[in-house]
Amino acid sequence: MNRDLPLVKDILARLIDIYQNVNELISKERDCLIRVDSDGLIEIVQQKQLFAEKIEKAENELRDILSRNGVETINEFLFFASEKNYVDDVRILNGKLKETLEEFRLKNEVNRMIAQEHAEFFAGLLNLYASFFSNSNYDKNAKTNIGTQIMSVRV
Repeated sequence: MNRDLPLVKDILARLIDIYQNVNELISKERDCLIRVDSDGLIEIVQQKQLFAEKIEKAENELRDILSRNGVETINEFLFFASEKNYVDDVRILNGKLKETLEEFRLKNEVNRMIAQEHAEFFAGLLNLYASFFSNSNYDKNAKTNIGTQIMSVRV
């Protein structure tokens, strides 16, 4: 555990940095969602994919270190590591990571709700637009007014 403590600290710092960047990206995503900027959203999705790959790599490294030390969570690792080491700085990093993740979850949920509202609005708009081009009436029981029919006239 002694040799892995700096590695855990480094991974936690990297994850905090990555999630802070993702949180900034999510704020930009919200702006694109509000403005309905599809090009901006495409670019953001590509950037999010890169961040997801970095997160996955860092989490796999952390998982390997934890399993190598016979523990499943960072808190367990810190509990055993604290017997012989000063781990308050790692606890602070772990707490900061949890705060950053909570901010990520909150911002992501807001963006999900905005996207869902847009999708519902545009689906309704498309249904209305499609109804303009269909041959059906809005009211299936409506009858054609005979007096308003155009009659052919010979000249």
